[in-house]
Amino acid sequence: MRRSAIPTLIACMTALGTLIAVQAAATAMGAQVRPWVVDHTANGASAEFFVVLRAQADLSAVRNLPTKRQRGRFVFHTLLDLATRTQGPLRAWLDQHHVWYRPYYIVNAILVRGNRALVERLAARSDVLRIEGNPHIQNVMPTPILSLDTTRASSVEWGIARTHAPDVWAMGFTGQGIVVGGQDTGVDWTHPALKGHYRGWNGSSADHNYNWHDSIHDSVGNPCGNDSPEPCDDYDHGTHTMGTVVGDDGQGNQIGMAPGAKWIACRNMDDGVGTPARYLECFQFFLAPYPIGGSPSEGDPDKAPDVTNNSWGCPASEGCSWDTLKSAVEAQRDAGIMTVVSAGNDGPSCGTVGDPPALYDAAYSVGATTASDTLASFSSRGPASNNQGNPNLMKPDIVAPGSNVRSALPGGGYGTMSGTSMAGPHVAGAVALIWSAKPDLKNDLAATENLLDNSASRLTSVVESCGGDYANGPNNSWGYGLVDVKQALTEDVTLQPTALAVTETSGNGNGILEPGEVFLLSPTWFNPGSLPAVGVTGSAVMSAGLGTGSSTASYGTIAAGASSSCAASGDCYSALVSSSRPAGHLDRTITETLSSGETQTWVLHIGDSFTDVPEDFWTYAFIETLFHNGVTAGCSQDLYCPRADVTRAQMAVFIAKAMAGGATIPTSGTVPGKGTYNCTAGGTSVFDDVDPGSATCPYVHFIAAHGITAGCGDGTIYCPQGIVNRWQMAVFIAKGMADGAPIPTGGTISGMGSYDCSAGGVSLFGDITPTDPACPHIHYLAAHQVTAGCGNGDYCPSNLMTRDQMAVFLVKGFDLKLYQP
Repeated sequence: MRRSAIPTLIACMTALGTLIAVQAAATAMGAQVRPWVVDHTANGASAEFFVVLRAQADLSAVRNLPTKRQRGRFVFHTLLDLATRTQGPLRAWLDQHHVWYRPYYIVNAILVRGNRALVERLAARSDVLRIEGNPHIQNVMPTPILSLDTTRASSVEWGIARTHAPDVWAMGFTGQGIVVGGQDTGVDWTHPALKGHYRGWNGSSADHNYNWHDSIHDSVGNPCGNDSPEPCDDYDHGTHTMGTVVGDDGQGNQIGMAPGAKWIACRNMDDGVGTPARYLECFQFFLAPYPIGGSPSEGDPDKAPDVTNNSWGCPASEGCSWDTLKSAVEAQRDAGIMTVVSAGNDGPSCGTVGDPPALYDAAYSVGATTASDTLASFSSRGPASNNQGNPNLMKPDIVAPGSNVRSALPGGGYGTMSGTSMAGPHVAGAVALIWSAKPDLKNDLAATENLLDNSASRLTSVVESCGGDYANGPNNSWGYGLVDVKQALTEDVTLQPTALAVTETSGNGNGILEPGEVFLLSPTWFNPGSLPAVGVTGSAVMSAGLGTGSSTASYGTIAAGASSSCAASGDCYSALVSSSRPAGHLDRTITETLSSGETQTWVLHIGDSFTDVPEDFWTYAFIETLFHNGVTAGCSQDLYCPRADVTRAQMAVFIAKAMAGGATIPTSGTVPGKGTYNCTAGGTSVFDDVDPGSATCPYVHFIAAHGITAGCGDGTIYCPQGIVNRWQMAVFIAKGMADGAPIPTGGTISGMGSYDCSAGGVSLFGDITPTDPACPHIHYLAAHQVTAGCGNGDYCPSNLMTRDQMAVFLVKGFDLKLYQP
């Protein structure tokens, strides 16, 4: 017998009429009643629903605040103050009519329990914006596959390795200083892989205040009960997801991305069943955690997590409102807390990223990949078609390992699960690693997301038709690609060579490489970046004339802003100088290539350079150093003329080259107080006796421009052929060393005492009076260990300066090195 459709039709028409009547009344007052509320209060039924107030906070000013602490405090107090101020009249009315309710501030709303009549009265209020439901959402949870091995894994879990987290650990960053919040089915906080990472555990006792909240208040038969005072997991899921974020038991179970981070948690599902009220309560707790049994008004935003993991959904098809959860996610973002969200398991069809919070622009949504770097079939695809603000929003943002992921399970065991719930925690852990490595990015959500997006590995083998760029990303299947935390922290930094130490391991020990000697070569490299350069090694190719002892070097990890030498590891280059060599000046080279890609050719000077400066000459090493630094090529081919006097023209050349450090001496410029010069034929000179076309003209004017000399006599001439004595050399070199800074008139010389170059003062040299114009300069050189005088406590200021003495003064005064980059 065919059943009549008339009663069904009448029932539908009656319900429709009721909906229209309620909506009409609500619209007249400006409030909107959502269909779920109308449906669940039909026929005298009561239900829980949210009364969302018209007054909602403006948080736009938070963008002007630079730190997470400032942002968190502003958002918390702004939201709480608004709710306190505007909810009063409605709460008083509810109290008067004995209506059960629970207030919220993260969204200015009150959860109410009542019937249709209550709905109609509340909808008629001018301070009410909308009324929406609090449906029970049965989240579909993956079933764990238990592992037989509960104590030790054979290696780092595949998902952790695939995202290159161990490479970041090797850099010294494990998530230290970062707090991750988990909004899920709870956490077994005593699990060996999690206990030591819980913020509420100090190693000997637990304090769950501000570190745990249970938003389950009305469960029946749940193993965790209601309002659990300590972290508890009733469904395996939350322990598993938190394990992937931070888990490590120190015994081989390296299941977590960021084992140096701390975690806190909030239970938002009762045996897998969530509600918008439970979700909001956890968002509220994370915004400003509060004590066990306390009130949200006692919240402390300074204790908020840095990033939260959210492996749950709230389908609109089951009555979840688009608006309210969106406001909570945006408030969390405004407070500087990054919301990482699993994209959902409704793939492979396009448009299946359909549920809050995955479809929000303010959330960072994560799809799932397999161990073969393909996209998991269950991973939801975009676009976020149910996004009422932007139905073409591209989602997910990124993908991560989510298939057969091994992690912690309640009771101390381990097991595997599959789902985007397993992918999201990889990204939450990646954020912790990035922020521990780059504190300047901490809580800069836009910059962090850009870094993750741009460094992700493109899954070019996965080409679908859901929209977007399947070659370079982003697209609606794998977003920007597979998260790669090592690549995210790879900087375009070039290590810089800064010094070279050459040690004779078999030779006469004078510091100069000579035929038949064996030496150890120890370069030093500087890291100018903000992250360490890990495991830096070098290899070298040596030129003819050098026998290879060791052609490899190891620098270890070079910290950000630090230098490292291979001497620290005891692994440097070594070589033998050929016992035969041609006459004259000779250089050999070692070309070094680092594992990080830099190449440097080190030039090694092989003595002897001058036939009139044998190895046993007293200033042999200093003269060779001058030559190797380009300060002098000698007085003629193969000669240095060490005992020759120094003229003022020669002194200008030597000092200018030593100061310039290899830079080109300018041929034109300005000498303060004297005018401009142009050292070319037919040019101009500020000194009448310095020919503009002479070879020494640029050098004389260079030292004059640096305030080292004003000339001789009345200052119109320089006296280039004048012979220099020791006090004149002291004045010139001291001024060159100071390079414009004033020369002190008093001070202390190590091993000699204090001096005061003023009337009635003290000189430390017997032949220098305190009022001698050169007294400060001579003592300045002595204080810098350039000279100790000429012997017997004297300085011998009138003695003429010879070229061998000058070599000592220049090398010591300008810290010239025989071997340098």
